[in-house]
Amino acid sequence: MSLLSKLTGLVINNTNSSMNVLPSSSLVYLLVFYLIFIFVLALAVYIYSALAYSSLAKKTRTEPRWLAWIPIAQFVLIAKMAKMSWTPILFLIPMVLLIPSLFISKILFVIMLIIALLCAIALGVFYFIWHWKIFERVSKPGWWALLGLIPYAGGIIFLVFLGIAAWNDKKYN
Repeated sequence: MSLLSKLTGLVINNTNSSMNVLPSSSLVYLLVFYLIFIFVLALAVYIYSALAYSSLAKKTRTEPRWLAWIPIAQFVLIAKMAKMSWTPILFLIPMVLLIPSLFISKILFVIMLIIALLCAIALGVFYFIWHWKIFERVSKPGWWALLGLIPYAGGIIFLVFLGIAAWNDKKYN
C-alpha cells in the first residue's frame, strides 16, 4: 500500500496502464451512515414541527390542523394562525422556475437566481413575522421568533421554543 493510499484512504489499482481510483470501503460506509443519519434527523425535525404546528393550530383555533403535515401547505397554516395573508407563499414560484431556466439560458438562470434569492429573503421575513404573531397569540413573547437567526444553534433553539409555545400552558410574565 502506497503512502498516498494511507493518507487519503483511496485504493489505487493499476491494471493495463489505466489508473482507477476507488474509495475505500470505510469511506463508503461513513458516507452511507452520514446520509442515513441526516435523513433520520430531518424526518425527526419534520415530525416534531408538524406536531408542534398542529398543537398551535388547536390552541389558536385554526382549521384545518392537518395542513401541518403537508410541507408547503404548512406555510398556509402558519399564516392562518398568525391571522395574516398566505399569499407571500407565492414567493416560492421563482425558486421552482429556477431549474427550468437553467436549461433555457445562462443569462436567464442568473436573473432567476437573483430573483429567487430576493424572494427567499422576502419569504423569510414573512416567516418571522408570522411566527412573531403566533407566539403572541399563545401568550408568549414574539421575539422568540427571532431566535432562529442565531448562528449555528438558532434552529434548535427555535424548535425548543416552538415546542414550549405549543405544549406549555403557562403564561409568560
